[in-house]
Amino acid sequence: MNVSSKHFNYCFFPREVLSDARLSPNDTIVYLGILSITDTISFTCEFTYADLRKKIGYISRSTILRSIKNLKNFKFLEVKRKRNYCKYTILNKDHIKIIN
Repeated sequence: MNVSSKHFNYCFFPREVLSDARLSPNDTIVYLGILSITDTISFTCEFTYADLRKKIGYISRSTILRSIKNLKNFKFLEVKRKRNYCKYTILNKDHIKIIN
């Protein structure tokens, strides 16, 4: 990991996410995409759906919205609606290990 960067350059697949039978494969892809652009200090991120689609492979906007809704319902993400965007916070930080 680049020490000057506030975002993850890489991430490991969290076992809690992969082994959760309630999550679809798209939910997992969206979560890992969000995790890869998350700020390592505050565990929050803000993004446009177009930017996330480019990062995770052009999954449709409706699929991204559905996956974010599922991740929110299963307590993986917290979503705070702002005026023009949403702020996403990773709730379960136990599986994230930052190596310097």
